[in-house]
Amino acid sequence: MILRKLTEADLQLILTWRNAPEVRKSMYTTQEISEADHRAWFARMEHDPQALWYIHQNENDKPDGVVYFTQYRPENQSSFWDFYAAPDAPAGTGTKLGLDALDKAFYELNLHKLNAEVLSTNECSLLFHEKLGFNREGIFRDYHFDGEGFVDVIRLGILKSEWVKKRSEIKNRIAKLDAITPVAKKKRGGYKIMILSDKASWLNSWVNELAEEWRATGHECFVAHQIADAVPADFCFCLSFGKIVSASTRQQYKHTLVVHESSLPKGRGWSPMSWQILEGKNHIPITLLEAEDKVDAGSTYLQECIELDGTELSPKWRKLQAEATMRLCYAFISDYPSILDKAEAQIGEPTFYPRRCAENSQLDLDKTLSEQFNLLRVVDNEQYPAFFEVNGEKFTLKIESTKTDYGL
Repeated sequence: MILRKLTEADLQLILTWRNAPEVRKSMYTTQEISEADHRAWFARMEHDPQALWYIHQNENDKPDGVVYFTQYRPENQSSFWDFYAAPDAPAGTGTKLGLDALDKAFYELNLHKLNAEVLSTNECSLLFHEKLGFNREGIFRDYHFDGEGFVDVIRLGILKSEWVKKRSEIKNRIAKLDAITPVAKKKRGGYKIMILSDKASWLNSWVNELAEEWRATGHECFVAHQIADAVPADFCFCLSFGKIVSASTRQQYKHTLVVHESSLPKGRGWSPMSWQILEGKNHIPITLLEAEDKVDAGSTYLQECIELDGTELSPKWRKLQAEATMRLCYAFISDYPSILDKAEAQIGEPTFYPRRCAENSQLDLDKTLSEQFNLLRVVDNEQYPAFFEVNGEKFTLKIESTKTDYGL
């Protein structure tokens, strides 16, 4: 794959891409662009030293996306970037494009820092940037009017030193996709798969990765965050999804599946990982099961366990949880329908965990940190940070490990 300078000969092609609805909706300018306006933009861009535009080509030299750097300031070793892939580009193109773009930024343009701005409504792009190693650095509130209302813009950035650490993980991800794509091409047809996850779920970057892998192996895969947006399919996976899917909705699928982190029927309910860590448990079963009307009550198909050492904070144990979840989901589809022979009804008296909420992150000033370390392990620094109160005033704490290279 290469990045080559955009030329006048590329204008018609990228105008078609830029005017595609799926590309326009993520841009500041959402209306269709005329050819005259497009050529006028190209003329301006050619004489702008702070604008660098490139065509991304795949291994067969076929154009499959655009990468551009704006506000390029070599004296400050900084720039902004953006991109879009061709609407018909195969699964995995975005990851390859990201690798080549960041290599260009840091190894050829010699940048110290690369910045991005993403509409807060563009969840896929936010997750994509974070998967590449970008960090959220700020919010421009009500910064953009999208035709219906004002939306925030999220500012992200990545340093060269951070990309150096992240790059091998992205290359391994591409190698994995390249390895399974030839297998997919040999297959005839595939399954139609629906994934439901909460919009604000920490798991969404892994959900998108799973969907990308399934598409690369010849399946159709859709991701939604509300039941109303779910489409009929062969299977529906509810991953970090806080709502019970009704029987009428489940009828749209051969199987509706849930992944739950406990030794069922013990520990049904919500946030089982957090509750078990609070209980001091380090051996956590991850179970894939059939969804039913009662929460976490269906037959189980697959299970694996993750082992903790008692020091992992939420970024680390969530990564282990996510990786196990993805393996179980992938195994179910790969082994279907023979996997159905492994179905086992739950046996025993169930127990239940309640929903965790912000109040559950409160520290007790009469207890030592050692006594409350497991609570610090399960708090969320952004959504539900640890806190304590003194004389009616609330103080929040954030906890981080000095060992932060978890391959996130």
